This record gives sequence, C-alpha cells and structure tokens, in this order.
Amino acid sequence: MIDYTNFNSIAKELAKQSETILLDQLNEFISRGLIVVHHGPTGFVHDPYTNKVTIQSSVKLVLKDQDYIEQLEKENKALKEQIEKTNEVIRNAFSDKEEWSY
Repeated sequence: MIDYTNFNSIAKELAKQSETILLDQLNEFISRGLIVVHHGPTGFVHDPYTNKVTIQSSVKLVLKDQDYIEQLEKENKALKEQIEKTNEVIRNAFSDKEEWSY
C-alpha cells in the first residue's frame, strides 16, 4: 500500500506510472514497425580485482524509415534554399521599378 503522506512514496509511484505509460507506448511503436530495436554485441568483462564478471550489451532504437526521413529533410533544405534565392531575385527585380516601367 502506498503512503500518500510520504513524498518519497508519491514520487516513486509517479515514476512507476510514467515508466509503465512509456513502455506501453514504446511497445506499440515497435509492434507497428515504426521503431526497430538493434541489439549490439554482447560481451563479458572480468574484473580481476573483485573477481566479478559483468555482461555488457548495447541496444539502439531506430526509426524504421530513418533513411526516408533523412532524404526528405535534405530535399526540404534544398527547396528552402531555392525559395530563398527566388525571393531574393524577385526583391531585387522589384526594387529597381524604374527599369521595368514602359
């Protein structure tokens, strides 16, 4: 039972609730194929001073369509640059109105 008069208990309960919500959302993204889990190599490390063995591994979350997203970001950047150049040409053209009048 949670003691709601103790701040530490409340903080732990809130953290537990947040963790549950985040894990549920993460599971949904993984099950829908939006996020892919990449597991790195697993290795064992022996500490000769303490004679303890620890297991080390790495995990990386990657958006499934990360390459596509990066391609769109590059295209977006190029289009923005093109728009800026076009706007500059138009501004320069209309700043010299006397040359354009007939």
